[in-house]
Amino acid sequence: MYHEAGFDKTVDVIVVGFGDAGAVAAMTAHDAGAEVLIIEKQRADARRPNSRFSGGLFISPGDVDAAEHYMLQLYRINDDMYETDPALIREHLPEPLEPLEQPLVHYEWIKMPVSSGFGSYTESGMVIPARLRGEERECIHM
Repeated sequence: MYHEAGFDKTVDVIVVGFGDAGAVAAMTAHDAGAEVLIIEKQRADARRPNSRFSGGLFISPGDVDAAEHYMLQLYRINDDMYETDPALIREHLPEPLEPLEQPLVHYEWIKMPVSSGFGSYTESGMVIPARLRGEERECIHM
C-alpha cells in the first residue's frame, strides 16, 4: 500500500526497506510474536530492490578480509581510483574547493616524516580531485 497522508501507529518492530533482507527481518520478527511495520520508499508497482537487480543472489562471506577486498573492488575504477557518493565528496572538501563532475577519489598510503615526536609513520589518506577557481587540484583528507 502506498500511503501519502498522516500516519499514527505503534508497533514492536519497524523494518526499513522491503528487499530480501527487509523481508527476512520482518518475517523473523513476526514469527517471534512481534507486530511489524515495513516501510518502503518505492511504490509497489515500480519497486526495484537490490535483490531484484542481483538476480536473487547474495554474498555470505566466511572470510572477513576477502569480503572487505571484494566490497572495495565493487567501486574500483582502476588501480587506485574509486567512485563514491557525491554528497560525501562535498562534505569532505573545504570551501572554496569545488568537486569535479565525476564522483571519484583516490586512496593512498602516505609516508609521514618525523614530526611532533611521533617519528616516521605511514597513514592512509583520501585524495579528492577538486577545482579551485577553475583550476584542477587535489585535496588530501586523512
